[in-house]
Amino acid sequence: MVSDRNRIVVFTDEKMGTGPEELGVLLLRNFLKTIIRDKLLPRKIVCYNQGVRLGTQGSPVLEELFELAKNGVELLFCGTCLDYYKSKDKLAVGKISNMGEIAKTLFEADSIVTP
Repeated sequence: MVSDRNRIVVFTDEKMGTGPEELGVLLLRNFLKTIIRDKLLPRKIVCYNQGVRLGTQGSPVLEELFELAKNGVELLFCGTCLDYYKSKDKLAVGKISNMGEIAKTLFEADSIVTP
């Protein structure tokens, strides 16, 4: 069940942290699995910049994102970013958003988590 609080998770990259890419992807996947398992579900997940690639075909975390969506978490992906990476037609989960909706989502949040 989604939290009563307006908690938002923001991803700006395809991985967590600044170390080796393989480790960063593993950490991000483990983070998503943990919030699903422990029912620490945010109201929304916002992805922009390289973070939009998380929702595209071939992403190593698609299964977890589908599970989050199934549990009521709204997944927003920046349309400008998807255009930049020529990936709009590859989005496999969530919805294409815009900076207006993203800004409103962030400003209305009770808390923002940026793993």
